[in-house]
Amino acid sequence: MQSEFARDLADQDRPVEEAAAERPGKPIRVRIQPTIFRVESRGQYRAWRDVHWTLECESPAEVFALRDAMRAFFQALPQLGPATVSQVLRDAVRRLQGAA
Repeated sequence: MQSEFARDLADQDRPVEEAAAERPGKPIRVRIQPTIFRVESRGQYRAWRDVHWTLECESPAEVFALRDAMRAFFQALPQLGPATVSQVLRDAVRRLQGAA
């Protein structure tokens, strides 16, 4: 497994700040939908249908923290493998739930 982070904008924070300004006092909705490279589509990425996550973040700072957490997650995947990362996260959630 390999992982790569790329950005298309010089100022990657701008879209988040614009979204927050459009709806002051409302959560910033972030939708994450994986796309899969398909040769049959002339070598294009196509959405993985019916697979997506929607998160509501309370502030731009929370969106940026989400981005940083996702970077760490995707860096860990090729180094540790998806099964190990998944187990570590499940164990952490169980510990947090037990502490509550």
